[in-house]
Amino acid sequence: TRAYFEADTPSPAALGGQLYSLVPLQPGGKLTLLCDAKGGVLGSPSVSYDAKRVYFSMAPKGDAYFHIFRVSPDGTGLTQITRGPFHDFDPVEGPDGRIAFSSTRIGSREEYHAIYAFSLFSSNADGSNIQPLTYHIVGDREPRITSMGMLAFIRCDNFLERAKVETHIHETRPDGTAGQVIIGPARTGIRLHRGAAAEYDSRWLRKYGAGSPAPLPNGRVAAISQKGLVTSATAGGSRMKIGYWPYDISALSDGRL
Repeated sequence: TRAYFEADTPSPAALGGQLYSLVPLQPGGKLTLLCDAKGGVLGSPSVSYDAKRVYFSMAPKGDAYFHIFRVSPDGTGLTQITRGPFHDFDPVEGPDGRIAFSSTRIGSREEYHAIYAFSLFSSNADGSNIQPLTYHIVGDREPRITSMGMLAFIRCDNFLERAKVETHIHETRPDGTAGQVIIGPARTGIRLHRGAAAEYDSRWLRKYGAGSPAPLPNGRVAAISQKGLVTSATAGGSRMKIGYWPYDISALSDGRL
């Protein structure tokens, strides 16, 4: 799920067997097959700034791992970008042409369920010069570029890191520095007990989760949560009343979701 992934496996949040484009985005638009996994699975597509490349993650048939691929909007030029015994998924192209993605390349396991931990990495457009952006013990996923040039993403925390299994929207610079929580409880879930040992405040314990970050043109970031649709205005998010419960959201250039 995108709003609460205590024990999610390291893979795209929603999987399919074929990748299509729909142009224009409306009923009756033209469907174009971009990639057929042919027995494999794929997910987490994103489009480059100039709309000439579509990135996605795919585990081809017979391959135990997800890798980053790209393809042209007309379905030609399918190219594998990352390789190796790692799960690479949720790719997004940055303003400098490098690609940010979530990966198990960090090499550790999440401390409670022992699934592979996944952090954010970046690479050149051809998959070379892979560098870590975050070092996290649980899960960083779904990176998105904000209008301010920052990198917003979902972070899942567990036990010793902050509160016990919370998801929130985190933000860093494109090089992974200056990280901060922009939607979520941050560290307010920990308080001193009788002036000595810290304990977890039940006010936040498994009470809040956020997912599907959608950067808006005004610099804020929208997300879904247990509170509904929220934006990055306060620690818990500023709620937006829309009259229905969204599953996944994405921002348009004019500010609509």
